[in-house]
Amino acid sequence: MPNVTKVTDPVGTVNGSNRDFSTPSQYASGTLFVLVNGIWVAQGADNGWTEIGPDTFRMNVAPPLGYVLQVAYKELT
Repeated sequence: MPNVTKVTDPVGTVNGSNRDFSTPSQYASGTLFVLVNGIWVAQGADNGWTEIGPDTFRMNVAPPLGYVLQVAYKELT
């Protein structure tokens, strides 16, 4: 994960049905990395998630209850 300035938990409920999550602060486009249970998940509609806003991303499949999501990104200043 090159050039990240923040690693944190995203905002959003992990419950098996929610697919939309946000970061606590805005990130520079193209710098977001998403980890599910400690494993990096590739970006893209055919992969694990897509950016849908300056601080929001959508998982292609809702993470089940009990999964741990983390994000790393370059925070906008």
